[in-house]
Amino acid sequence: MEDKSYRRTLHSIIENYIPQDILEERNKSKSWDYGYNKEFDMVVISKNGTIGNVIDINDLAIALPKQPEKIRNERLMPKDQKWHRYKVPDELMNFDKYYSDSEDLDMELMNVYNRHESFIKQDYDRLENGDWFLNDGNAVYLTGYAYFFFQHYYLTDMKRYPDLRMTQVDYFYWLEACIADYRCAGSLYLKNRRSFFSVSSASMVILKGIRTFNGFFPIVSKNEKNSEKLFTKQIVKPFNRLPKHLQPQRVGEVDPKKELYFSSPKRKITTKNKTNGSSEGLDTLISVYPTTLDAYDGEQSTMSINDEIGKMKGNLDINEYWEQAHKECHIVGSEVVGKALCGSTANPPTQGGINYEKFYQDSKISIRDKFGNTKTGLYALFIKADYMLMGFFDEWGYVIYDNPPKPIKNEIGKMVEIGSKQFLDDKELSVLDDPKKYNSRKRNFPRTDTDPFRDEDATSMFGTEGVTNLKNFLKEYSKTDDYKEKVTRFNLRWKDGVVDGEVERVINPNGKFIGCWQPPRELLNRFVERDGKKYPVNGHIGAFSCDPYDTSRVRFGTGSKMGFKGLTTDDNYALIKEEDRNLLFLHYNHRPNTIDEAEEDVIMAIKYFSMPILVEINKDSLGKKLKARGYRGYCLTNPLKQDRKLLTEKEIELGGIHYSNSDSQKKQLDSALENWLIKNLPNKVDEKNIKIPYIDVLEELEIYKPEDRQKRDGTVALQYVVVAANHSKLRKTHSNQDFKNQNINFRQIFAN
Repeated sequence: MEDKSYRRTLHSIIENYIPQDILEERNKSKSWDYGYNKEFDMVVISKNGTIGNVIDINDLAIALPKQPEKIRNERLMPKDQKWHRYKVPDELMNFDKYYSDSEDLDMELMNVYNRHESFIKQDYDRLENGDWFLNDGNAVYLTGYAYFFFQHYYLTDMKRYPDLRMTQVDYFYWLEACIADYRCAGSLYLKNRRSFFSVSSASMVILKGIRTFNGFFPIVSKNEKNSEKLFTKQIVKPFNRLPKHLQPQRVGEVDPKKELYFSSPKRKITTKNKTNGSSEGLDTLISVYPTTLDAYDGEQSTMSINDEIGKMKGNLDINEYWEQAHKECHIVGSEVVGKALCGSTANPPTQGGINYEKFYQDSKISIRDKFGNTKTGLYALFIKADYMLMGFFDEWGYVIYDNPPKPIKNEIGKMVEIGSKQFLDDKELSVLDDPKKYNSRKRNFPRTDTDPFRDEDATSMFGTEGVTNLKNFLKEYSKTDDYKEKVTRFNLRWKDGVVDGEVERVINPNGKFIGCWQPPRELLNRFVERDGKKYPVNGHIGAFSCDPYDTSRVRFGTGSKMGFKGLTTDDNYALIKEEDRNLLFLHYNHRPNTIDEAEEDVIMAIKYFSMPILVEINKDSLGKKLKARGYRGYCLTNPLKQDRKLLTEKEIELGGIHYSNSDSQKKQLDSALENWLIKNLPNKVDEKNIKIPYIDVLEELEIYKPEDRQKRDGTVALQYVVVAANHSKLRKTHSNQDFKNQNINFRQIFAN
């Protein structure tokens, strides 16, 4: 059997998602309802009451229909099993041409319909329920929208019908799920360049439009010119190429510029505009609208296209555009009444990219309210460039992702020896020494959902080659059993419920903490008392930092995560293995519901690991709580201020660091982290020298800029923990001229 392991799809099959007995029983009765199924937390896109595979796309469980017993292409050899369009009767494709001189068009049309009744009924059924076919031995389901696109949607620019791409098949699964889910107001696609958003959306609007009574389908883009271009090229021209049984009656011009109206006209449009008695029409409008807040003024939308909304004219904020005007056209009260198809590439941060990034983050399905809604109501999707690259699809439409075992023919008939991943990796490496070119490439060919928001004209001060290489390495290594054994999620809790007693760790796959190391058991939960105060015993091994927040800065439940990190030292006397030194051993990866929850987690961590902590005290709630609870001895006092006279009153009282915008302090923090990254994250990565085993931490480092400080809590916390874990060295080496004879002892490190 030929090795096809190079293939990748957007979806993955979730094995045994539904108990087998329940699945069989309900399939037999065909009792699965189309839409969101709360019992199994999945979206059913099957319309025949059955379920086959349950797939995952972007953490959304989607239930497909059960595969039928008979399936198209089953008599062909696997290599010959491919998608091909059904033959449309010539009379349906060219009715107006053949019968333009007829005196009774209605009668001719009826006769044509009767002659091709079988095809028409089957076509309508496939448009409603979808279609199945075998593709190189694999059973593939096309949704009704996908079937319409590949069967009937004519690409006017390319002068042909679309080739099947499995990435696009998956995209249509996603869109169908967004339509089926009553909690969802539509899809937001973070676009690649040359993506299929426009044509996919246009084809959906056409299909929905020709089958909807009293429908309203608004179209907007970044400006009116682009809206009109999309309408003309992607809607009107493909509509005019549809077979006759899919063209409802309409009024107006054959090639309208701004609106397509399906109604009950006094005359039916033909090639010669012959008068043809009236009949019932749809009363449905597809129309272009300007890119303004009051574009269609609260009219209830059936389905809308919102193209390049991350680049709206006049720097119109997409968040304002959506919330103040257009969201209410799709959501009335608590009910979703229409679906929005949104998609956009991203401008650089200074050109609206920041606004679009917020809109995208607010649409992620991982962050929902108690009703199951995202903040925008939309479901965000990102497809990395590896799945979209021309020249890297095989003959059956599958992505050639990994390097094929032997050269393979791609979709344009050329032999390729490497996969899209290797190709893009090599392209990135070729411009790695030029930050501007590198950022430009990452934006144009994004592989993470942070890449599109890069600033081509600026670089992250911490986006070193080592950071990028480690991030890319972890993307694959994190899937291995070796990684999963080393890096675990867990929670902390007070043993037996005794607050400020001992702390115990509880392994939990959804835990708040992610860790990869801890001190020996005998060193956990220990402390010493001096002068009536408690101090940790493992300060020589590591330290913590925290960039806390309060309600004025973070709206809990909307996606913010606390900046809390743990780092080991590199001191030989710490008596830990070399590979465990300079290790970011703890990462808090949780969105707390309350400040108290977050602060309690911090207290339990420093108590459990018995390590000191450096806390930013501009917002002093945590610092005050630590002092009140008897943990002042755990709090490092600003190590950057060697002259204790420079300490603020709050730093003296609570410990911690009172952040200021002074050039000296910023430079110290920036320099400390930059030097640590260069030293500990080499360009060449393997599983033995991973000092930051968390992809999200590395991704934030890649995009961090000083002006982003307020929203990059994780990177700020990383700066602090590098300083905290190396506080003794800082004291010994900082300003040798002034401090070379200074005797640093335990009490000075944990100064009152």
